[in-house]
Amino acid sequence: MTMTSLLPSPGDGNCYYILTEDCAYGSKYFQAGNMCFCSERSYLRNFSDDRPPACFLKVIMLDDSSTVTINIEILQPVREEMAVFLLAISSHNERLNYFLERLSLEAAVRAVPGQKVMVEIDRQYFPGIIRYIGSIYKNTSPALSPFFFGVELQGEGENRGRSDGSYHGTEYFKCKRNCGIFLPFSRVQFTPTPDDNYGKQKPKLDTEEVVPVKVGDAVSFYVDEVLTKGIAMAVYREGTQWFVKVCPVRAVFKRGDSTFTKMLVCVSLAAFCLWMQQGKAAFLGWCDLGFSLCLPDPEEFLNLIMHQILGIEPLLKLQSGGQKEQDCYCYQIFMDKQEDLVVPDVQQLVEHSFLSSDLKLVEIPSCFIIQMPRFGKEYKMFSKIIPSLELDITDLLLDSPRECCVCGDVATLECSECFKDKVFAATGLKQFCSSCSRQVHSHYRRKTHKPTRLHIPEEFHSRSPRGSQQVPREKMELFAVLCIETSHYVSFVKYGPENEHWMFFDSMADRHGDENGFNIPTVTLCPEVAKYLDLPLAVLALEQPRDMDGVAKRLFCDAYMYMYQSKKMALYK
Repeated sequence: MTMTSLLPSPGDGNCYYILTEDCAYGSKYFQAGNMCFCSERSYLRNFSDDRPPACFLKVIMLDDSSTVTINIEILQPVREEMAVFLLAISSHNERLNYFLERLSLEAAVRAVPGQKVMVEIDRQYFPGIIRYIGSIYKNTSPALSPFFFGVELQGEGENRGRSDGSYHGTEYFKCKRNCGIFLPFSRVQFTPTPDDNYGKQKPKLDTEEVVPVKVGDAVSFYVDEVLTKGIAMAVYREGTQWFVKVCPVRAVFKRGDSTFTKMLVCVSLAAFCLWMQQGKAAFLGWCDLGFSLCLPDPEEFLNLIMHQILGIEPLLKLQSGGQKEQDCYCYQIFMDKQEDLVVPDVQQLVEHSFLSSDLKLVEIPSCFIIQMPRFGKEYKMFSKIIPSLELDITDLLLDSPRECCVCGDVATLECSECFKDKVFAATGLKQFCSSCSRQVHSHYRRKTHKPTRLHIPEEFHSRSPRGSQQVPREKMELFAVLCIETSHYVSFVKYGPENEHWMFFDSMADRHGDENGFNIPTVTLCPEVAKYLDLPLAVLALEQPRDMDGVAKRLFCDAYMYMYQSKKMALYK
């Protein structure tokens, strides 16, 4: 962050900030999401032209009025009109998330009395009308007082409120008893009314004014005094200042760093979502690369990105029935409608597809991109698919040691006809050692089965006590999911080791302009998906999509492409 980005707007008495990281100061500890301020005079004194640039700023914390000195790198400026609404959120983590997400916050700033809204009460939403916007506390802070929404509940929401428009003896509006409620903006869904002219009231740019950067332009900027390049994803103006949202493209990952895999695929995935929503070939001369004006499939897009732009060799090497190897970047699951697979997970779908197509992986891929099966003209064969956080590819590998599914010893035979036999296991390919195979196929229902012999690596040929040779398992971890609902693409990206470490990329979260405008994407954290990923599969299968929290429904019901990376391999080719 540069010093000039902390400069307050002209005329402001105070400059307000929010902490983007946790901060310790002496014996005190301030969580990310805490808010603070300093006077404009104090700011100008710290960063006057005749002084060397300062790295720290003395501020006053709004929660306890203590004075602390904080590194400016973890401070984000907040306009006063937004700060009052953020202060109404008591949870620091939730406050920071709403600040970063911006859409709800900006809607709160635009809201006016008389506007229809939906409010959250006991995890349910009810209709209402805004009757009051402002502070309801007296003498809270000498600098700033939090703003709440006073809402008169309507319809099904009547009698679910907690007041008649009064709070602590002060009347802010009038309504029936138990039909009024005061809420922070985080519990309000703003629904524009037909006479909402906000979009029309936005000042139009002078036709002669030159916009400094256009969406899709290559831009350069400095991060910690290092020149960085990127692509402009959104360009907008607030007051007299222009702002550019940039997707950085930095070649800072070394070959052998698995993070490069995530960066490569996620940037491609984000670019695809954006390009699909722009509705035209706008970035990097896509038409010159073979795109037509009709929109391509994600597979076609990724193939062109990786092959023609990045020059990467195919990620997958497949072999079918001993035939010649096939190279590809993505794997499309092909399978007939399976009556026994009502709510499958990714592991089951991949195994069914590989078995029905007689396919094997020639080598462990560094990145495994899997497209879900289609059914007719629909994108989804299944109404819900459970993400497999780990994909076990041990039994999908060609000439790799396999484990007997009965005794755990080294397997020598595989039986495709036993695949659906749940006597052994609900999932997984069925392979056996010689003795277990004889015993299993002595049953009258399996006597007609024809097991095929497996290739055993040299080091596993020697005879040893049963179970003493442990077969290594090859597993890949899920790091991104592309979802589609009609033509609306979104994606989930895992950014950390825990189940709640997911972020949500929405390519159509906001829009600038009318029919000639463009969509503005946003990235938000979505820890709510952990609640469902931690559930047992049987319980998760019974979850109703309409009851899922946040954006979790999109992950489980609209998944179109899953992306896995190897824990051992790197994108070295």
